[in-house]
Order: sequence, then structure tokens, then C-alpha cells
Amino acid sequence: MSITERILFLKQFRENFQLTGSVTPSSRFLAKAIISEFVKHQKPSVILEVGPGTGVFTRELAINMKPGDTLYVCEINPVFADNISQFIQTHPDFKSVRGQIKIINKPLQELNDMAAFDYIISSLPMNNFDVKLVLDIHSYFRTNLKPEGTLSYFEYIGVRRVRSYLGKKEERMKLRELDKVLRDFVKKNEYKHEWVPFNILPAHVRHLRFNKTN
Repeated sequence: MSITERILFLKQFRENFQLTGSVTPSSRFLAKAIISEFVKHQKPSVILEVGPGTGVFTRELAINMKPGDTLYVCEINPVFADNISQFIQTHPDFKSVRGQIKIINKPLQELNDMAAFDYIISSLPMNNFDVKLVLDIHSYFRTNLKPEGTLSYFEYIGVRRVRSYLGKKEERMKLRELDKVLRDFVKKNEYKHEWVPFNILPAHVRHLRFNKTN
């Protein structure tokens, strides 16, 4: 990750914390962990990456894409969307798969005309959202992931708990309610967990599948 991209990330963090959620891009260790289920795929797959930021995970996905794969990259922040589009067009790791990647600059909930996905890779900063939005996002994941598909996402260790004690009363109440929602989501659907200590903030990586009763 270049210095220019780190500066861009920091600027977006300062200007739009709610949608950025971190002060710096993820490490390559986190990137490899979050795509660890995707790299096992053997047949052409449809992948959705949500909230790619400066493209750390996108690059790892591209390196491991096969002929016939299609990657949709959904980024609501127009600055990040433009940056990642340029990144894909200029970085050599994307050369062989550029035609298989589509950039979408709109909210996840507006992707109503998409085919079902085999893999969803999410970097959405759930701790920054209200409970209703998180439930809507979870609903989208359930509806649009294929029955045997995998949702992979990460969350920073301990951040929600710390904020739930140190924030203002309204924020504390929201985070405690959100914590229940997220814990229940994980309890019902997680089949694999990875711990990544080598990141600016250590992180949990969670891999989930849904069944009809969830």
C-alpha cells in the first residue's frame, strides 16, 4: 500500500468516519485471511466485495480469480470508487482479469438486479451503523448469497465493547443493542473463525453460511 493511498484513506476517515470506519487500510495478513475461503473455489464464481476502500482485498481477490469468475466491487464513497477504478486499470496484478471486474458506486441495498453470489466479502463498518441498517444489510446478504455461498467479513477486536462503555449514553445504548444483533448473527451462521493479530487493530475474520431456518 503506497503512501498516497494511506493519505487518501486518512483523509476519507476524517471527512466521513461513518462510512470509512478505520484510519488506515487493512494489512495483507487480514486480506489473505478474509479471502481464505474464496481461494479454494474450483468453478466459475460470482463475487461481491462491499466497501473495498483503497482495494487491499480487491487486489488479493484479483490475484486468485480464475477464468469465468466475475467480481462486483460495490463502493458507496465516490472518492474511493474512482481511486479503485484507477487502481484496477493501472496495477499489473489486475491485468489478466480487468474485464471480469465491475465497479458499482451505489449503496448495497440498491443492488436489486444482481445475480446471486457465491462469495460476499464485506468491509462494512457495522459498528458505525444503526441497528435497522445493519439488519437490512444482513437481510441483503441472506437473500443474495447462494445456498452454499460464503459471506466473509472482519471486525476489530474489542472496539465495540470499548465504545459501548466510553461513548455518550445514546451511543452506548445503540452499541449494546447492536452487539446483541451481531453476536446472534454470528452464533447462528458462523462456520469458521480466524484471528488476525498483524493489523493496525487486531481483527476477527468470520466466515458464514446461511440455511433456510436462519
